[in-house]
Amino acid sequence: MSKELNSHLIIILATFLVGGSFVVSQKLSGIIDPISITLLRFVIASLALLPIIFYNQNYRKKLIPTFSRAMIISFFYSLFFIGLFKALEYTTALNTGTIFTLVPFITAVFSIFIFKQKISLMSYLVYFIGIIGTSMVVFRGNLELFLSLSLNNGDIIFLLAIFSMALYSICMKYFHKDDDELIVLVFMTLFGGVIWMSLALIIFDIPLNWLLGNIWEKCDKEF
Repeated sequence: MSKELNSHLIIILATFLVGGSFVVSQKLSGIIDPISITLLRFVIASLALLPIIFYNQNYRKKLIPTFSRAMIISFFYSLFFIGLFKALEYTTALNTGTIFTLVPFITAVFSIFIFKQKISLMSYLVYFIGIIGTSMVVFRGNLELFLSLSLNNGDIIFLLAIFSMALYSICMKYFHKDDDELIVLVFMTLFGGVIWMSLALIIFDIPLNWLLGNIWEKCDKEF
């Protein structure tokens, strides 16, 4: 299998996972605070990677040098998920999944100014088609809604959230070093998310509520 084909397959798999996350997230939104549920996601993901990281000595050595950069990366990553869960209290998984397609375009615009990257005419065309498709879904094919830019609260919140996702992508590239271990950077980003979310819970006095019975009852009914 060629490297290019392998990359495309990975992107397709990632797309399915991202798409599924919007559906699952909608089932959980509105039950507990978005900050608390984001913290839960980060904790579970961190614990899943923890044995792999600590089993490998080379990975362990990379933890401290990666920490400060991962904290910056995880800040924007955390904001995105908070925005996602909050948005899904007011809008649909279809809308958020569709609006998410604008992330590449916003990331490309940031890249022009930060990395001085040039974008081809073909890329602009693809982005334009993506924006048209997004608008058709979000505005339900209603020209009057489109012209008046009538968005619901959830769509507006998620539009702000995808700016955080774009900045997360920019930070991943900007702070990445050639000698980084990808799995360590991912782990420290998740760990940084745990720290950010924990601080937010303390500052805003938000209860965890992870053991609420109706969370698991709703999950059982829906899935």
